[in-house]
Parts: sequence; structure tokens; C-alpha cells
Amino acid sequence: MFPRCASCRRWHWYPGPGCPCGHDGDFEWRAVRGRGVIHSFTVVYRAFLPSGSAPPYTVALVEFEDAPGVRLVTNLVGEGADTPRIGDQVVLSPTVFETHTLPTFALERDRLIGERQP
Repeated sequence: MFPRCASCRRWHWYPGPGCPCGHDGDFEWRAVRGRGVIHSFTVVYRAFLPSGSAPPYTVALVEFEDAPGVRLVTNLVGEGADTPRIGDQVVLSPTVFETHTLPTFALERDRLIGERQP
């Protein structure tokens, strides 16, 4: 879910105190489908924190297809996560831990299947 201005319908992330259209705090949280496109990415080869993800891992900036302008920094998981391309389609694939869940994303299967064909 992401906040959207109830007046101008502009999506927001990260939520702020008000909308640039002038409607302060007039937000409604709306569900999105969890599909998007890789806007940018980087492969991390050195651990940021000892308790974090084991390198190498891919961090991506994902733009949601049904929430224009909303971009979320996330990790890519699953097959092909080490070889993404800008513009690749991704789908929400949450990583579940004992204490919390992270909104991670996986590449669309169609892209992976298409790459394997001659």
C-alpha cells in the first residue's frame, strides 16, 4: 500500500506532511498489485553490515506500474537476480524472516524463459 492524495490523486513515497498540490494530510492508503520495472540497480560485493545480506546481492530501484512516480529501494531475489537489466519487469516476492518481512522483488518469469530460447 502507498499513500495517494485524495484530491489530486498523486502517489507519494516516502510519505510527507502534505501534497505539493496544497492538500496537507489529505492522503488515502491504496493497495498496489506489486508489479513494477527496474529503474536502476547496483550489485553489492561488500557487506554493509555484518548481520545483513551476504554479498554479492542486487539492490534495485523499482517503479510500480500502477502507482506512477513511486519508486522503492529493494533487493532482487531468485533466479536472474544477479543479472538484471534496467527496464526488466519484476514482481513482489516477499522475503519472510521470523521477526519481519521484507518487500523484495523477483524478475518476471517470462523474461527468464525468453532468454533461454535460441
